Amino acid sequence: MKKKVIFLDLDGTMLDANGRIPSSARTAMSQARKNGHQLVICSGRGVMQIPQELKDSPLFSGIVCATGAYVQVGGNIILCACIRPDQLRKIVHFLEDSGAYYFLQCVSGNYGTARSAKYGEEMIGPRKSDPIKKGAFYGVPVELSRLETMTDCNKLIYFECRKTDEEILCSAGSYFQVTGSSMLIDENASLRNGEITDARYTKSTGMDCYLRAVGISREDSVAFGDGPNDIDMICHAGTGVAMGNAIGLLKKEADIITTDINDNGIFNGFRKLGLI
Repeated sequence: MKKKVIFLDLDGTMLDANGRIPSSARTAMSQARKNGHQLVICSGRGVMQIPQELKDSPLFSGIVCATGAYVQVGGNIILCACIRPDQLRKIVHFLEDSGAYYFLQCVSGNYGTARSAKYGEEMIGPRKSDPIKKGAFYGVPVELSRLETMTDCNKLIYFECRKTDEEILCSAGSYFQVTGSSMLIDENASLRNGEITDARYTKSTGMDCYLRAVGISREDSVAFGDGPNDIDMICHAGTGVAMGNAIGLLKKEADIITTDINDNGIFNGFRKLGLI
């Protein structure tokens, strides 16, 4: 079969609730790589939040992260789009006034106010015993005055916000796009989790950036995902695959549905598509 580029979301797709790759997924990815297919991490996480072992792994040919604002082919960064300071200042003020916990996903790290960092530690901490890994995942305390002036911010994420996506967009303006998080509290909850990105960049634009760089057509791309921020990726790929644990809306848009991440989802999906 023709060689494919396989875009893989991390949380809930490649990584389980404990941040581990199931052994069957490792086997499938290794076999697919040997068969000549390219594997690309395609995540909403910022680049500093991607585990170093994945960055260093020979399994992966590239990275699309920060929901498409950062793209790497091999060891070369070919896109790094940062939010304009005036727009960042506006959205930080809004989130601060809303009472939400929030973080800036920057090239240099993942930053939050002391209040948000404490929330992140309580939320993520029990699953991350290594203090260094904890800090990389949820952020480090930085004073608000500095948050407003960060120049390398690719996107923002927020938790327990009392505003709807529409209310956030109304305040933020057309520069931004608001998407539900893979860690959504409840689709009908009054407190929302989500991400705020430069509207010009999505996982699908990041995919196109990578595909142009390696000279492979969109028709020869495959995408695996599970959450709200994977919908445009799944729809854009030549073949979109929803994990068995994916949200209902993503399953409706997918070309095929594989099994749950904890039930050999990646392996079964790769086998069904003839990648292995």
